[in-house]
Amino acid sequence: MYGRARRLQLAHHILYSMSIFMNITVVAVYWGMIHANEVKKHADLPGVGKGRVFHLYTVHTVPAACCFVNSYITMCVLSSKFWRLLPIISTLYYAFQFLQIRQTGVRLYWFIDFENNLNLTLVVFIVLNLLIIAVYQFIRSLDEKSKKRGVDYPDQ
Repeated sequence: MYGRARRLQLAHHILYSMSIFMNITVVAVYWGMIHANEVKKHADLPGVGKGRVFHLYTVHTVPAACCFVNSYITMCVLSSKFWRLLPIISTLYYAFQFLQIRQTGVRLYWFIDFENNLNLTLVVFIVLNLLIIAVYQFIRSLDEKSKKRGVDYPDQ
């Protein structure tokens, strides 16, 4: 009877942690490294420029805001063990980027250049991984402190 509920709770907890982590990553990377170039690229396109720029602002702000509102109104606490999955997820994403560049020849991000600047790409990869883990742990500790509840957490 409780097995199904426990599995659903575990699935919710994993998806909750992933949504927070992935939205933090998207917001940080997009606004910190990509936004200015994307606005320049799309702002003056006939027929879509202003709408596309509005879209860029919306899709890189609203989902993260929703995640934080969800976190605020939900008593679920981010997992203290989830950080171990972060390097695996980012490695899979980098592998996907590598394959995409191999097949299309188009680089999605200026800081990922496997052919001409592999060293910089690897340094960025390592630094982003460390930053993502640090930010996740910081937000996790804020999340835990803000909810101040004396119940058993699913990951302990």
